[in-house]
Amino acid sequence: MYCVDMTVPRLQFERVAPGRVFHAAVVLARPGRGVAAHRHDFWELFVVNGGAGTHLVGGRVFPLIPGDLVLVRPEDEHAIEAAPDDQLHFVNVAIPDRAWRDFIAWAGLQGTLGQWSAVEGPPTVALSTERRGECAEAFRLALRAYAQSPDALALCRFLGAVLPLLGPGPAAIEPVGPPWLSRALDRLREPEHLRAGVPRLLELSGVSATHLARVVRDIHGLTPTELVNERRLVRAAELLTTTPAEVIDIASGCGFENLSHFYRLFKRRYGRPPGAFRLAARAAVAPYQPGGEN
Repeated sequence: MYCVDMTVPRLQFERVAPGRVFHAAVVLARPGRGVAAHRHDFWELFVVNGGAGTHLVGGRVFPLIPGDLVLVRPEDEHAIEAAPDDQLHFVNVAIPDRAWRDFIAWAGLQGTLGQWSAVEGPPTVALSTERRGECAEAFRLALRAYAQSPDALALCRFLGAVLPLLGPGPAAIEPVGPPWLSRALDRLREPEHLRAGVPRLLELSGVSATHLARVVRDIHGLTPTELVNERRLVRAAELLTTTPAEVIDIASGCGFENLSHFYRLFKRRYGRPPGAFRLAARAAVAPYQPGGEN
């Protein structure tokens, strides 16, 4: 993925939280300041509650805004910094590698773990307003449990609540681009904007179609249409695994007017059609009968 700088400090869980099942903390970074570059031998989940900043991982810079849920893997070299004119407030939970892998095996999430491990940037999801509340409650309970000397059950409750929010095989969020593009892509997360597609992205960007296409190609290596479709597919995958909505309704709600086109793009992106993708996700927690959705 990238070369690790061996001079960067490497934190060990047994030194961070000796004898604890996990570690939890609230972090408030002042403008222009934050957490210095480091790596560690444990897994870390953090959620941004307020402010804005950047996440430097393996030499690449990613934006951080409220509602971002981020997974940091062992040996990821990363640093976090608040924006020059804003504070950054987040809560993080550190989990020992052995406990993490035991939970993943117990929950049947080995395949999902492989996808989280393979993605180049930090696995990240932008939570909806409803999901932010669920996530905030899970982190609040983890903080309370940590203050009272947490046990394995508290860790299981936390992971059971948060990992479904992270989703199956999340993609890394986009590298930082011009502020106008970052703002437009943030607005594109809203369902009505996502459904409206490229014309709405162009409207939100406030630049010419030619300029938008050039910048999107330079930053993402995609056309605006490909970028919008990628966002739609990620949202569709989230809805398939977190709601009982019909596939046709999910496709339409994400902006795909042609169901065959949606199926084709989805299978290319996730390696299986939407129905099979949903069944595979359910199989992680409950057996299912073959011959259902396809």
